[in-house]
Amino acid sequence: MSGRFNVVALARAIRLRREVRLQNGWSAPITPAMSRILERDPEYVPYRQRKEHRSRNYAACNPAIGTVMEIADLLDTTVGALLGERAYRIGTMERRTIRSVLLYLVEVLDLDAPEVRQVQPPLSKREVLGRRV
Repeated sequence: MSGRFNVVALARAIRLRREVRLQNGWSAPITPAMSRILERDPEYVPYRQRKEHRSRNYAACNPAIGTVMEIADLLDTTVGALLGERAYRIGTMERRTIRSVLLYLVEVLDLDAPEVRQVQPPLSKREVLGRRV
């Protein structure tokens, strides 16, 4: 992450995403790396008292992208969402193309067949990526 990087905004996004997960009954453990980033958020309250020599000066200033990726994975979100990046915008023409491909697949693969239409719970991001749940 080179250039102008706002670690306070990242810390706030991590804290808010974690709070949402906890409110929804999901786990959201705080890893050591996450803790060092969260220390940059002025509104973050650590779950235990910090040692004097490990106050906010110990907090991370410029975390590696791999660290942010691990945190995003733990919080079941994307790095872009944590960094406040705008979502990729798909125009009308692209949506029409995608729709035509989907309709073609429904027809060719007979996806409206009764045995296929049985409702199943959606896959999680980790299942889609082939990781252990």
